[in-house]
Amino acid sequence: MSDYEATPYDGHHTQGDSENSWRTNAAERFVGYGNWAGPGNRMDHEEADYIKQQRARDPNYDPYVDPHMLNNPRYQATDGMDAAAQVHDHGYYKHLGADASTMDMFTWDGLHRTREDDRTLVNSTRAEMAANGDRYSQDAQGFGKGLQGFFGARVMGQDAVDWAGNKAGEAGQGISNFVNGARNWNSLGDAASGVGQGIRGAGSWLANTGREAWQGVSGAARNIGGLGWQGALGAIGGFANVGLAGAAHLGAQAWDGARSLGGAAINGLSNAAGTAGRAISNGASAVGGAISNGAQAVGGAVANGARAVGGAVSSGASAVAGGARRAWNWLTS
Repeated sequence: MSDYEATPYDGHHTQGDSENSWRTNAAERFVGYGNWAGPGNRMDHEEADYIKQQRARDPNYDPYVDPHMLNNPRYQATDGMDAAAQVHDHGYYKHLGADASTMDMFTWDGLHRTREDDRTLVNSTRAEMAANGDRYSQDAQGFGKGLQGFFGARVMGQDAVDWAGNKAGEAGQGISNFVNGARNWNSLGDAASGVGQGIRGAGSWLANTGREAWQGVSGAARNIGGLGWQGALGAIGGFANVGLAGAAHLGAQAWDGARSLGGAAINGLSNAAGTAGRAISNGASAVGGAISNGAQAVGGAVANGARAVGGAVSSGASAVAGGARRAWNWLTS
C-alpha cells in the first residue's frame, strides 16, 4: 500500500509527492484530492478484498460505518473539503448501490439518484471555502472551484430540465382550461370576454416564465463566473454530462417505443394471417366436405340403381323360367 499522506488544505495529488499517491494514474490524480475527492477513494483502493469478504457475509454491509475503516487514520478526511467528498461518496454508495460502476453516475438514472448528493457536496464545499478558503493552497482552491463547477452544473442542468417540464405542463393545463371555458360561451360577448382573459392570462404566464428563466440563467452564470476558469471548465463537463445522458435516455425511449410499435404491427399481421389461414382452411374443409358428400350421394344413387336393375333382371329371369316350366309341363302332359 502507498505511504502517501495528504497534507491538510493541500491534498491535491498532482503536487509534491504525487508519485507516491494511492491513485494509480495521472488522470485520476489530476481530478483527485485527499483520500476521498475524485474518482474512487483510498478505502476502496486499499481494502477491496476486505470489503468484498464483509459484503459476502452480509449483503447490507456498509464500509463507511465500519469501525475497521473509521478508526484507521489512513482513511480519515484530510480537511473540510475532503470530508465533504467523503459524505458525497457515502451518498453515492447508498443511492447507486454497492456494485455500481463509476460510469453509473454519468447515466440519466444515475444523475437523478445522486442529484441531492451533488447538491450537498457543492453547498458544503462552498461553505468550507467561505470559512477556511484562505487556509487552502492555491492548487487546492482551484480544485475546489472545479469541483463546484462540475457537480453544480449537473444539479443545475437537471433542475432546468425539471423546470422546463413543469412549465410545459402548466402551458398544457392553461390551454385545457381555456378550451373547457370556451364551451360555456353563449354569445359574442362571452367569446370576447373569454378571449381577453385568455390573452391576459397567457401574457402574465409568459412574463413570469421569462423572468424565472432569466433569473435562473443569470444566477447560474454568476455562480459559475465566480469560480474562475477552473469552475467554468468543470461546468462545461457537468452540463455536457446532463446533455449527453438526456439524449441517450430519449434515444432509448424512442427505440423502446419503436420496438413496441413494431411488435404490435407484427402481432397484428400475424393475427390477420392466422385469421385468414383459418378462414381458408375452414372454407377448404367445407368444400371438401361438400365434394365428399356429393360423391357419396352419387355413389349411393349408382349403387341403388344397380341394385334396382339387378332386381329387375332377376325378377324377369325368374318369370321366364316359370313360363318355360309351365310350357314344358303342358307339352308333356
